[in-house]
Amino acid sequence: HFTGTKLHQQTQKSISCCKPVLMAAIWKFNEYVEQLEQLANKNKIKFPLPCQLSTELMHLKNSDNLLQDVWI
Repeated sequence: HFTGTKLHQQTQKSISCCKPVLMAAIWKFNEYVEQLEQLANKNKIKFPLPCQLSTELMHLKNSDNLLQDVWI
């Protein structure tokens, strides 16, 4: 085995273990964003809200939304 291949396999295995927890956190965050949007619209409040995160992990790799400051 090449060292790079073995490291890649270990990395993929580690990521696959964390994926369910990461996805649950993303879904929960997106639920909070949706609730904030509904409250803001209901009360006619205009302030910047965080954007929902993509549930496609590959899209998050280069997402600027992860760099936003979020105060909830």
